[in-house]
Amino acid sequence: MKKPVQARGLNIRLYGMRKEVSGFGVGVGGISVGKQDRIHTDSAKIYDFVQKIDTEKEYFGEQDYSFKIKIPSDLLTKSTPDGMLGNMIKMGQIMSGRSSSINWFVSAYLDIASGFDVSNKAQIVID
Repeated sequence: MKKPVQARGLNIRLYGMRKEVSGFGVGVGGISVGKQDRIHTDSAKIYDFVQKIDTEKEYFGEQDYSFKIKIPSDLLTKSTPDGMLGNMIKMGQIMSGRSSSINWFVSAYLDIASGFDVSNKAQIVID
């Protein structure tokens, strides 16, 4: 912070976004050919966890924080099985024009009492 600011606290958030794409599109060299209106994308937050790492006070300058987030053991439960059955399910999704992926993010945000929160996020990989 360049100027002192009163904030309710500093928080860390871990969240997952499922992106589902349905419809058909043909791509040639990165150029899409075909009807664009037949491709539909939906995003939904599938997991959201917030952890406070510092309390209400006046924040100024830069400060480093260490934190740990315990990831629930069932968080990474696969939506499709491994092996031949999993491959058949994936092939069915491709043939029907549907696919999905999950992107994970960690964000930090300063909850400013009278103004816009200051935040930053990074995409992470969870296996």
